[in-house]
Amino acid sequence: MALLDHDDLAAMIDAIGDTTTATINLADLAVVFLAPGTTVFEGEVVDHQGPAALAVMAQVQAIDVEAGNEGDTLTVAGTAYTVLAIKPGRSGIALLTLQEAA
Repeated sequence: MALLDHDDLAAMIDAIGDTTTATINLADLAVVFLAPGTTVFEGEVVDHQGPAALAVMAQVQAIDVEAGNEGDTLTVAGTAYTVLAIKPGRSGIALLTLQEAA
C-alpha cells in the first residue's frame, strides 16, 4: 500500500467540501474550519469547545506554525484566531485547536 503524498492529502482536504483559505505567517493555508462542537477525526470523536481547523501537516510545518498561548494567528474569513495546539494525525492531516484572538 502506497503512502499518501502531499498532493493526495491536499486533494483530501479539498474533497471534504468546506475548504477555506486561511492566512497565517503571511502565507495561505487550505483548511477545513470547524465551528465549536464535535467532529469525527480519524475515527475518533473530538470534542472542541472552541473553533478548530484541519490542514495538511506538511503545509503547517512548511510555514513554521507555532502553537501555544503566544502562538501564531490564523485568519479565517476576517476573524483572527490564535493557534493553541497542533495535533498531528496518522494520515498526515493535522488538527489545529484555535481560540478567537482578543
